[in-house]
Amino acid sequence: MGQRSQIYLKYPIGDKGKFGLIANYYSWCYGERLISRAAWAIRFLSGMIYPEYGFITEEHVEKMRRYLDVNFDMHDVVISTDLVKEFEKSRTASFPDYVFNQANNDGRLFLNCVLREEDGKKVCEIHYCFTDIDYNILDAEQYMEWESESMYDHWRKLLPEDAIETCDQNMAFIKENAILMSSEELESMIRFPYENIPQPF
Repeated sequence: MGQRSQIYLKYPIGDKGKFGLIANYYSWCYGERLISRAAWAIRFLSGMIYPEYGFITEEHVEKMRRYLDVNFDMHDVVISTDLVKEFEKSRTASFPDYVFNQANNDGRLFLNCVLREEDGKKVCEIHYCFTDIDYNILDAEQYMEWESESMYDHWRKLLPEDAIETCDQNMAFIKENAILMSSEELESMIRFPYENIPQPF
């Protein structure tokens, strides 16, 4: 089955307190690859103009979902499974139980686009966290250390020098441009009633 991980993005639908969720299931998206996707997603989301209107159509949401599939540093794409659509087809469990309890051995990435006012306009403030398989909150460096525990050596000894440099740059970017979630925010994101909110799916 390969390495299994998930990326979750809570996004605003307009500016009236409605939110949707992107939930991607991956094989072979782990370690520095997940770090890379986090950094590029934060870069994209924080640079959005009028983010409150960035996810109001199905095409907008699908574009972002596929954006998360791209590893811009490795010039690679991993095709993810859309867990929201899978839930809509199956509905074999509650939304949180189905979407947030997928098989996992390489951690998870949570992203929350929080709207706030800046210079008279809305901007997307990114809150994030990585988690281990038990949902313990990790920042980027802690996530890479946790990943090393499942490898036969430390990641800095396994990756080539240029990959280490890129990963260090991405971790620094994440730290400087996103806010680490609290445990309360993570729990709220998992338990938020997305299925009862109109979504462009």
